[in-house]
Formats: sequence, structure tokens, C-alpha cells
Amino acid sequence: MENKDTALKISEITSKFGITGAKNIEVCHIGHINGTFFADSSLGRIVVQKINKGIFTDPPSLMDNIIAVTKHIRKKMESEGASNEEISRGVLEYFPAFDGKYYITDSSGEYWRISKFIDSTRTYDAGTPELLTESGYSFGKFQSYLSDFPAETLTETIPFFHDTAVRFAHFEKTVAADLVSRAAKCPDLIEKVLSYKETAGKIVAMLASGDLPLRVTHNDTKINNVLIDTKTKKGVCVVDLDTVMPGTFLYDFGDAIRSGASAVPEGSLEFDKFVVREDLYKAFYEGFSRGVGNSITKIEEENLPLGAFMMTYEVGMRFLDDYLSGDTYFHTEYAEHNLDRARGQLLLADDIMKKKDSLLALTKKL
Repeated sequence: MENKDTALKISEITSKFGITGAKNIEVCHIGHINGTFFADSSLGRIVVQKINKGIFTDPPSLMDNIIAVTKHIRKKMESEGASNEEISRGVLEYFPAFDGKYYITDSSGEYWRISKFIDSTRTYDAGTPELLTESGYSFGKFQSYLSDFPAETLTETIPFFHDTAVRFAHFEKTVAADLVSRAAKCPDLIEKVLSYKETAGKIVAMLASGDLPLRVTHNDTKINNVLIDTKTKKGVCVVDLDTVMPGTFLYDFGDAIRSGASAVPEGSLEFDKFVVREDLYKAFYEGFSRGVGNSITKIEEENLPLGAFMMTYEVGMRFLDDYLSGDTYFHTEYAEHNLDRARGQLLLADDIMKKKDSLLALTKKL
């Protein structure tokens, strides 16, 4: 719902990009990191966002990453003969301000950016096998377009984001400190995290040795980060590129399985149902493998189940770390919210580890 103060602020921001006539302003309530608004304007429907400096401490580098990868994708689509309409809907387009930069700062020092709104699309928080296949294809194609992009030139927008070895070392310190005297409430979960010490650093070590190639990764591959065409139900565009940085295919595939192929969602209290659904795993893999094509290496493909385990384990460890620290990072709705989240994710991680051979065999059949 538009109000006077919001309208004035959005008009102030858009004017610095040479965009006029901002009206019909709506607040977007999807996502919890950046402040997002939709508006009609002289350039059509646009998305106006305030970048969260608390999470992303270097917005200029963040935007450099985004512009570099979106320009690369656009050129790849052009080289494949995609139409102008397909390109305009298939990759995010950001508008430059008067100074040529793709962001501005307001009088309060906040960073803002504007992108084109992609119409006739929607997002889904949970998926059918068909939607998992579409999101898998979209993320796989995203990877394929960027397979020859020099990943090392990108800035780590959140340093050590998926460095599970670093996060494990931090967890050990958190347990030892026990700042809010909660360790006695969850010895089983602490032991579960610590039991995977030898596995925790495996992907990082494979990257360091060169066994896994360094890739451009999205790092937040939930199904709701793919825009789905409202008529065809086909994947249109990968969005939310703030965490695009160097990594491995295993991170993106793994996080998609963690968030999309569980029998119950992340916040569920039905702990006995935290298992990976093989039909959803298969559906996502089908789309992902088709999208990524021959740009994936044999060692990457063989370790996709490890990626699914590692991303689930990592998130469970982070929830438990935050619980033991007094709930200082994740938003919580009740006293043991982080503890319950951790339990669910660690149960799911255990199930993925138990099924890793059958999951690999499943994908080889395809």
C-alpha cells in the first residue's frame, strides 16, 4: 500500500537514476534481507531496493559482481540467438545512475539500486516435482552461462560463507565458551555436529587442491529464487544475486536439495519427517543436469550428494551455533527456535548421508 513518505522516498531515489513518474508503489514482503519496492515509472514497472549494509558490508563490490555476471549471461544468450524478449526476461537488468554506477547512496548513507520488473512471473516457496525440475534447469543454465567466467575476479560478498571448516572451528569455540549456558540442553546435537569433523572440510580441501574447479555460484538456490512464468510454468529468470561469488557447483546443488527436496520445510517440528524425498531429488537433478550440460566435470557430478549433505549440515551447525551464542544472528520467534531448526537440519543431513550412495546411483541411471 502506497503512503506519502514512501512515495517521496522512492521518487527521490528514482530521480537519481533519471527515472521519473514513480507511482503505484508496493512494498515487497518476500525476502528478509533487503528493503524491496515495486513501482510504475517512465521506464515501466521497476524494482527499487535498499541494500542491507548490515549483511553486505561492501555494496559497491556486490554490485560489481552482479553487473559482471549479468552482462556475461546477456552476451551468452545473444550468442545463442536468443530474442530480445527472451533476453529481457531471462536475465536481470539493472539501471545506471547519472554517474554511471549501478547504485546510489542517499542522505543517510544507505545504498539503493533499481532493476527492471519481469512481468507475468511468480515465485513458489515449495515445489512439485515439475517445479523442482524447472528451478533445477534454471540454476543449471545459470551455471552453464557462467562456466567460462573468471570466478576468481569476483569479490566474496560474505567472506567464508560456505567454508564449512571455518564454521566448524567457530562452532568448537562457541561450545567451549558456552556463553549463555545452553550446551547442557543439547548434548546430542553438539555431539552430532562434532561427529562430522573429518567431513566438514572436505569440499573446501577439494577446492584448494584443484580437484574441484572454482566456479561462479549463486549460493542461495531456494526454489523461490527462480521466477516461474505464470502461464507456461517454465523457469524464466534466476534472481537474488547478492551472494554470487566464487565457489563450487556442489554449493548450489546442495542448497537446492536442502531447501527443496526435504519431506517437510525447514521450520517444521515434525522431526521424524526430516528425510530427503528421492522423487524431488531426482526431479531437481534432471533439470539441473540438463541446464548445466557438459560444463560439469565427472568429479563434480560424483560429489553432488556430498554437496547436499554439506549444505544441510552447515545450516544445521549455524542454527545450533547461534542458539548456543544466545540467538544473535537468525531471527527467532520463540525461545528454542534455533534449537528446533538445528535438530531438523541435522536429521535431514544424517538422512542424506545415509542415502548418498543410492542418490548417486539414482542420478547415474538418468
